[in-house]
Amino acid sequence: MPLSAEALTFIPSSSKSNPNSSKSNSNSSPNVQPPIPTIEGENPVTLISDVRAHRKRSFDKCTPHIPFFHLRKGDVTHIPGTLLSNKEIKITEMDPLEMMKQMRSKELKCETVIRAFMRRAAVAHALTNCGTELLWDLAIARAQYLDSLTSPAGPLHGLPISLKQQTGFPSSLSPYATNNGGYACWARRLQSEIGPVTTAETLYNLGAVFYIRTTEPQTVMALETKSTLYGRTLNPYNTELTCGGSSGGEAALIAMRGSVLGLGGDIAGSIRNPAGNCGIYGFKPTPNRVSCSGASVTTYGKDGIPGARGPMAVNRKLLELMMSAYLSTEPWEREQGLLPIPWRKVELKQKIRIGLMWDDGVVRPHPCVTRAMRYVVEQLKGVDNIEFVDWKASGHDEAWEIAARLYFEDGGKREKMVMKATGEGEKGLNKMTEWILGHENVGVSTVEDVWNLKARRDAYRNMYHRLWTEAGIDAILCPYLPCAAPPHDNSKYWPYTSQWNFLEYPGVVFPTGLKVDPEVDKLREEPYTPLSDDDLVNHKLWDPEVFKGAPLSLQIVTKRFEDEKCLKVLERVEMCMGRL
Repeated sequence: MPLSAEALTFIPSSSKSNPNSSKSNSNSSPNVQPPIPTIEGENPVTLISDVRAHRKRSFDKCTPHIPFFHLRKGDVTHIPGTLLSNKEIKITEMDPLEMMKQMRSKELKCETVIRAFMRRAAVAHALTNCGTELLWDLAIARAQYLDSLTSPAGPLHGLPISLKQQTGFPSSLSPYATNNGGYACWARRLQSEIGPVTTAETLYNLGAVFYIRTTEPQTVMALETKSTLYGRTLNPYNTELTCGGSSGGEAALIAMRGSVLGLGGDIAGSIRNPAGNCGIYGFKPTPNRVSCSGASVTTYGKDGIPGARGPMAVNRKLLELMMSAYLSTEPWEREQGLLPIPWRKVELKQKIRIGLMWDDGVVRPHPCVTRAMRYVVEQLKGVDNIEFVDWKASGHDEAWEIAARLYFEDGGKREKMVMKATGEGEKGLNKMTEWILGHENVGVSTVEDVWNLKARRDAYRNMYHRLWTEAGIDAILCPYLPCAAPPHDNSKYWPYTSQWNFLEYPGVVFPTGLKVDPEVDKLREEPYTPLSDDDLVNHKLWDPEVFKGAPLSLQIVTKRFEDEKCLKVLERVEMCMGRL
């Protein structure tokens, strides 16, 4: 039967859904595996049609209306400037900290700001297919409430924050919020069936305004954002390239300035990969600094490689703002399992030592990526407070072998089961889903297999920690991919990001300001001797004309629990490059 309006629409009801309050159900247990619902025999075409109809209704509420036009090829980042008013452009392109300052002083109304961002988000969605629903009524009611206060609601007062669909939407704000996790089978799955979304609730209580939810891939385990529910999300700098995944909707939206700060999730690169592909900032903290409760996944209880939740933003200052504001609430007091570590003030040494990892010893980066590395190093050459040393990657192929098995300890059985329930796994399997579930390193593991994998994992972690300590480095500067944003359905090499998930190291991706330029980035000269089969695949992918316009981004990594230091190293690097 078709979805009822209530199944997906945010409907005001009792005080529980009052836009001025957000309270978790203290009796709920967000980390207990909920039943995995299946809808045997349900027609996936009907589910998809109903979900997309809901999405259209939600964006149609945007006034003045933004027409949905045919997706265009090439760079679409300039188009919002041709459709929005001068006031809307000024607001959405304003420095976010200045914008927040003006909202706190009431020089700028929260409602004016959120209306501008929802209009720009609607344009971004029309061009890149990045949204799952626009929360027009809810966001305006929230902004009006904030405007009625005599003092700011918190450090995030009035700040528009976008949410990756899988991270969930608090059922305390709307009892009809759904969370499908990228599966057609879960199109009607209520957030209340999964558990509280404590991170979003915390940000809300700090003054945030939620106004849009964004796309993710089927199974949420791909570096490409495409699902049978919502289709494919495009890279705004070149729509024939991927925006990345799994937080691809967030990255595309932020790159279009339809958002300045969003919430994503990362277990193999799902924040950093799309952030890099779309030329924005993305931070993956150490696991359990930020709560992952309320996520819609098939693998509750799997802890071989824990996921992390973190911010994606237009600048590094917003990354730290979200982390410090969230941790100031002491979330570990509300949820066992979170690290009882507040956001700490860190002072770097007068001179820091950064290891340069030019490649991972398995797949060489494309010439454009190496150019970006050289550019940053050149920018910092002669700086007194940074020393560079080369870092030789050790055993990254072994780390990926173990990681791939720990991501799918059951060989992907649960993912396949959920997709099979509506025939999605037989008729609508994405190429990236098919690739990872069929990967040679993915297979069913026995209990003894998992024990052995975790023993190997821990031994590897100790080895890497020892090498890092002996080298005396403070951080590593490296690629986030061996290429820029690749053409669709070609994101098949995860280890430049998954390596750090495997080690539980925090990492931040930042834009260098460069883009792929066919005039500068040349084809490699033949003959080419590949390091591995994966290297050969990556080599054959390189064509500067195909990658034209793709942002060039890099990654900074620090050791476990050094989240504050990670962002502080980024700050020093950027300031030495002349960025405030």
